[in-house]
Amino acid sequence: TIGAEDLDAVAAGITDATLDLQFIGNLTLTKSTKSGRPEPFILLDFQADFIARLLGRKHPDGRRVYRRSYFSLARKSGKSQLMAALGLDLLILDCESKPEIYVGAKSVDQAAIIFGQAAEMVRASAELSEVLEILDYKKLITNRATGGLMQSLSSEGGARHGLNASAILLDELHVFGAAEESLYRALTTSQGARRQPLHVTLTTAGHDANSLCGQEYDYAKRVLKGTIDAPDFLGVIYETPADADWTDESTWPAANPGLGAISHIEELRSACERAKQVPSEQASFRQFFLNQWTQSQEVWIPMHLWDGCRQAE
Repeated sequence: TIGAEDLDAVAAGITDATLDLQFIGNLTLTKSTKSGRPEPFILLDFQADFIARLLGRKHPDGRRVYRRSYFSLARKSGKSQLMAALGLDLLILDCESKPEIYVGAKSVDQAAIIFGQAAEMVRASAELSEVLEILDYKKLITNRATGGLMQSLSSEGGARHGLNASAILLDELHVFGAAEESLYRALTTSQGARRQPLHVTLTTAGHDANSLCGQEYDYAKRVLKGTIDAPDFLGVIYETPADADWTDESTWPAANPGLGAISHIEELRSACERAKQVPSEQASFRQFFLNQWTQSQEVWIPMHLWDGCRQAE
């Protein structure tokens, strides 16, 4: 779901993220490619639309319009690769003095995934390798020319204070709980001195409406519905409607804009068939493959069987 004002802006030519799209398009993917070999990062339409809106809408003085964004879609939709590319773009092209880009994740392993994607993109480019230095042991990439940095942080490393973040990229916020709140607060309160700070959440749906992610989701939905006026907030949510038949394949692309290019229908079919037979798998299927918020992680009786019993009465 994308706000109508954004579509109008694109149509009117207000949005211009040409350099950002060119930069990302010149990056090389070395993992999870169809051929198994390095391939150019060819942005799909939904990815290009997100980057264009996020970075392209500008105030007359050149500052970005959007300062916060909630971008949500089903799993295996290329979120990690897009986040890594966005981080590098901001490290190279952002008009901030000594930019500091932090990728926040729940675990060390998850933080390492984003860093690894970005590091491989740098190593695959002779031009970037001349400008950027990779410090694997710190999960850190520095820009020799500007003094800027991109670093992956996890809640397992404790809260980080004294940061001066120009951009925060939060990965899979739906797994953040009370233990991760200190990292979340340390990051989100570190941007006060920046000219055009950016805070982006890329995540799949969760199951706790009272969590940090649940609150962000609710806020994004209200902005998209127009009940909250937040011109500096960009909400982009790909989800199968809650009242849709989750077993109907025609409803799946709504949550999987990369279906056929990144994710594959066969995997969804297999997971759906298992969810039909194993009640505990239904909530997981709806959450991870349809990007639907669920009230619990497990379901005792599958809803399609429950509905069948009601109809039989």
